[in-house]
Amino acid sequence: MSTANRLTDGIIILSSGKISWSGTFAEINKEGDSGETLETRIARLMNGEK
Repeated sequence: MSTANRLTDGIIILSSGKISWSGTFAEINKEGDSGETLETRIARLMNGEK
């Protein structure tokens, strides 16, 4: 994810062909626990969890 973070600011997460979340890396870093990795946050959002 660090490469993606350097190449873009925006994130669109798709789940079942629909946008389940969209925002920036800064916004997704504010989501969830501080000990949670970015990959875990994205997986959680892809599964429709908040």
